[in-house]
Amino acid sequence: MYEELVFRAIGYGFIPYALLFLFRLPDRKKAKNARRQFVNQRVGLELKLFAALASSLLFAWLHDVNSFSLADYTTLYRFCMGILFCVLYEFRGLGVVVWTHTLYDIFVSLAA
Repeated sequence: MYEELVFRAIGYGFIPYALLFLFRLPDRKKAKNARRQFVNQRVGLELKLFAALASSLLFAWLHDVNSFSLADYTTLYRFCMGILFCVLYEFRGLGVVVWTHTLYDIFVSLAA
């Protein structure tokens, strides 16, 4: 649960808004509601794609810190699973991602 909270909710869900807030602030004279609408409209595909790639790369790296290599099959697999979890988070939410990751971990531990 903590992994998904860190990588999906913060890494994928919050980082695009934080980057947008840091680099593209709206006019300070606008009302709070107008600011919220502006921020929600401006978080585009590019920022979400960057956040998905960055959080998935970090996800893969932290699962295998000692032998991290993008040419390695297991690292590439974990990176792709990170992307899949970001897609699930985008369309279904954090709960579905937590359950999916939990069921995957149970399946892997039973198969081993």
